[in-house]
Amino acid sequence: MVVQGWEQRGDFVVDASNVELKVATPNVAPYSVFPFSEQICAGLLTNRHWLRSVLNVSEVLRRFQERGWSVEEDPREEYLRALKVGKDPRESPFARIRRGALTVALAPMMCTRMLFEFLKPRSLVRGLESIFLEGPQTGKEYVLSYFPQERRNWL
Repeated sequence: MVVQGWEQRGDFVVDASNVELKVATPNVAPYSVFPFSEQICAGLLTNRHWLRSVLNVSEVLRRFQERGWSVEEDPREEYLRALKVGKDPRESPFARIRRGALTVALAPMMCTRMLFEFLKPRSLVRGLESIFLEGPQTGKEYVLSYFPQERRNWL
């Protein structure tokens, strides 16, 4: 009722929700789930500590090749193509792989999860293997976002 009154007077009124105003962040686990001390987790959350991680993408792809997958394109080509057209290469698939009729563009989020959640490459391989073994299903989309056995990483 109050807002209606303002609008009827000709006042300029805007509304907003805190959910709408928040900046989206990558979908990675919060630092609080890491097996670090509370001090380290707090330091990561407040930027007092810096976490740097390195991922050997070629080794990840070799793991796929060992299981019968082929790499459709050198990931460096995808990276350079993104740069050439002005895209952020972190938003492009970090690899394209194929097994039989199934071709998968590995989402950049998977690379991020291996880098910052320490997702094991074998979990990613196993997840795609299970999709491959299901066979083709028209219209079905898959999301590789939850790996229940990954908890073993931290034990």
